[in-house]
Amino acid sequence: MSLITVQNINGTPPFQVYLCDSRLTTCIFSTTIGGINELPVSVELPQILINVNDLIIKIIDGNNCQSFQKYGCITPTPSVTPTATPV
Repeated sequence: MSLITVQNINGTPPFQVYLCDSRLTTCIFSTTIGGINELPVSVELPQILINVNDLIIKIIDGNNCQSFQKYGCITPTPSVTPTATPV
């Protein structure tokens, strides 16, 4: 399970939160946040977006204004040769 944490939001509550790929072609509704006093909020990353490295958090506020937050996911890559761990 991968979690994305929404730390801050600007606008008028309530906020509809969507998780999207970087081109905004796939956006999945995640949760509704009633107000900024509910932050931070952690939401589960949908299965369809698990292997996406750059996500966009799309937020639609109570006035139907949209804002976007880029979220970079870091995927560890294995090294070609074993590396020594300092003791």
